[in-house]
Formats: sequence, C-alpha cells, structure tokens
Amino acid sequence: MVDGFFMVKSAYRCIKDWQRRDMAGSSSVGSSLVWKYLRKLNILPRQAHFIWRILCKAIPTWQRLWNWGVACPLWCPRCDGVVECLEHLMWECSWSRSFWFASPLGIMWGSDNQEDFCTWLTGMILEALVDVVEWVCGSCYGFGRARNLACFEGKLVDAGIAAIVVVHEVQEYQKVRASLQTRYTSLPTSASTIWQFPPRGKAELNVDDDQGSGGWTRGVVIQNDEGSVLAAVERTWGGLCGG
Repeated sequence: MVDGFFMVKSAYRCIKDWQRRDMAGSSSVGSSLVWKYLRKLNILPRQAHFIWRILCKAIPTWQRLWNWGVACPLWCPRCDGVVECLEHLMWECSWSRSFWFASPLGIMWGSDNQEDFCTWLTGMILEALVDVVEWVCGSCYGFGRARNLACFEGKLVDAGIAAIVVVHEVQEYQKVRASLQTRYTSLPTSASTIWQFPPRGKAELNVDDDQGSGGWTRGVVIQNDEGSVLAAVERTWGGLCGG
C-alpha cells in the first residue's frame, strides 16, 4: 500500500519478507526438506552437492576468498571492475544471463530481481516440476564448471557451448539410470528379491553383468536406504568376456 493505493510489487515484497522470516525461524527444518528433495532427483551426486553448497553460500567466489584473507583477484573474470559475489556469479553477470537463456530453461533475468538467488533456488526445488528442477541443478553445476575454467585456467567458454554440454550430460545420465532401472525391474522374482535396502544412513553398491550379441555389459548402481539411485554407470565390452 503506497499513499492509499495497492501495488502488486509491494505485496510481493511483503510475502517474500514473511517467507524469509519463516525460513529463518525454522532453518533446520527447511534445510532437511530441501536435502530430502535433492536426494530424490534424477541428477548426478556432484550436481546435488554443488546445489547444496550454493544454498549454504559456500561457493568460493573471489569476494568470499578475499574476505577469508586469500590473496586473489576481486573482480569477475568476465566483467571488468565488478566484484564477483554469489549474486553476480549466478545471475547478474552478462555471461550468466546468456548461459541461463541458452539453457533448456530459457530463463531471462530482469535487472531488478526481487529476491536473492538462494531464495529463488530453494523455491524452485520445493515447488517446481521435477524435470524443471533437474535441469536447474544440471545448469547450476555446468555454470560453476565453466566459471572455474575461467577463473583458474583462463579458459573462457562460450555460454551457448556450456549450455549444450549440460544438455548432453543430463540426458546421458538419465538414459543410463533409466536403462539400469529397467534392467533391475525386469529381473525374475527370485533374482529381484536378492537386493535389500541398506541400513539407515548407508548406501549400497550393486554390480550386474549381462551378455548380449554385442558383447558384455556391466552396470554399476549406488542406492541409498530409501532405494533412490545416487549414481549409476554402464559400460559395454566387445568379445566373449568383459574386463
């Protein structure tokens, strides 16, 4: 309400302020809920770990390293004279904007974002469709990888190319995981009942070999105590035996 008139922007800011206060009052509950959602996503473990570091604001940006007393540049490697903080890194940098737009999500950030990136990311994980969240997580990790190449190796990767790499990585992982899950569910009853859930808080690694016309295929899958797949890989060897 401004001078007796209702404004949508003012109402939006009030709602976001209430949400931040609620999350601050129950940070442990909110954190455990976000991590629970991350564990169930069909994404690489390293992607989930990177997302968790973002939410904990533990990404070693130049500003953060500088504040820790590390002798390092303070400016964004792509923007002259702009301090590289988390907000600039994730959605204020011109390269960041190009990357997000080139990603499968096609996001176009405005110049006056109403919330910080961590709040936006938390909302996406808890409220968006699963496939959208998986693309967000994959994009964040690919973005971080490209940033590290620019900062520590001096390699400036084109934003469009970085987005394409993310697409291939996410699709390949989902393809392998779907293949392993299909193979596991198609086992005879006597074989499929061999696997049991590991103890609470533990993970279990399973290996399966299969011989086909093209040679031997070996699948490796790591599952947690809820049966969710944490990591999966599949390799095929030609010939009569696998190595």
